[in-house]
Amino acid sequence: MNEPTVTIKLTESELILVNEMIGHHVSDWEEKEQVHPAKLTLQNELLKIEVWIDEKKQEAINDKRISKKS
Repeated sequence: MNEPTVTIKLTESELILVNEMIGHHVSDWEEKEQVHPAKLTLQNELLKIEVWIDEKKQEAINDKRISKKS
């Protein structure tokens, strides 16, 4: 059975806030040793998105610098 795909649009600041909230939730449950694997997966995927956004922003900054030098 195929699971449905869900698309969620967030601003960068919303993404960071959601990830921080999930991080606090996960750390609270880790102390009780009852963290659902899906929560850890979600947290890891959101962190990957944050890193990807930072990389893209840096690429754009670098491209802008190169085009100004030309």
